[in-house]
Amino acid sequence: MTGQSPDAMGPPKPKRTPSPPRPAGLECRRCGCRHFLTVYTRPRGNSILRRKRCRHCGQAILTRETTAAVITVTPSGPQRFEATVELEDGASR
Repeated sequence: MTGQSPDAMGPPKPKRTPSPPRPAGLECRRCGCRHFLTVYTRPRGNSILRRKRCRHCGQAILTRETTAAVITVTPSGPQRFEATVELEDGASR
């Protein structure tokens, strides 16, 4: 500083509060509900198609899920795990 008092620098800037994290998972685009019933499941190649309906309003959502191989190296050697990951939330009807 150049010897100026804190008042000469102007008012202090307000601290920015971080926004809360968004919850993970599906959310109905119509009503915002997070509860779905799976009404149809079909394997397709190396993925799975699922049609889900919102419990509250009946909005249909089509999701495509795929499995991704996760390889970890441990002292006893490499280990492979399969993790299911939802890739895509398709068009709603």
